Amino acid sequence: MQKPVSVDRAAVVRLYDRGRGMIAVSFGGGVNSTAMVCEMVRRCEPINLIIFADTGGERPDTYAHIDTFSDWLIEREYPAITKIGPEPCTVFDTTAATL
Repeated sequence: MQKPVSVDRAAVVRLYDRGRGMIAVSFGGGVNSTAMVCEMVRRCEPINLIIFADTGGERPDTYAHIDTFSDWLIEREYPAITKIGPEPCTVFDTTAATL
C-alpha cells in the first residue's frame, strides 16, 4: 500500500506557475466537494477546471445546487462547472463485429 502524499499550497502554486499542468477539481455536488471548492476560492487558489461526472441519477436538488454554485463561481471569476455525461456508450461497434 502506498503512503499518502502530502503537498503543501506553496508546492502547488510553484508547479502551477511553472506551467506544468492545470489544476482540475472533481466536483461531486455534495457537501464535501462544495466545502473544498469554497475553501480554495477563499484562499485564492488557482482552479482551471471543475468537473462534475453526471451519472444521471442525482436528485433534482443536487442539479439545482450545481447550477447555483456554478453561477457563484463565475461571479468570482472562477470557471463554471463542466458537466460530463451521462451519455450512452457502446462497448463494441455492432456494425463491425459479430458475437
